[in-house]
Amino acid sequence: MVAGMAATKKDLMSWVQDVGLEALKEVFEADATAVAGPKGKHSKDRLNHRWGITNTELPFGGRRIGLERPRVRSKSGGRGFDDHAILSTSAGALVCNGRGAGRR
Repeated sequence: MVAGMAATKKDLMSWVQDVGLEALKEVFEADATAVAGPKGKHSKDRLNHRWGITNTELPFGGRRIGLERPRVRSKSGGRGFDDHAILSTSAGALVCNGRGAGRR
């Protein structure tokens, strides 16, 4: 019975972490869409545009994981996503690790 409870707990934690990662990916995508508009849709009025993806390292479930997130650049060539990346990274650390991003 104890073995069954341990297996259930492990399966539940795995599922929660998978759902959390998917939610975090959606947050990153929503940030990119807010800054640069929908992917694949062109607009002459847009100030920023998508610029591929980059890896981000985050604390998650007591360990550090690598996660891909979209990159956004301003049309003038500078980074357009810095403030949003920091916000999302901090939010992700709080949600996934239960602590502030600055604490390790």
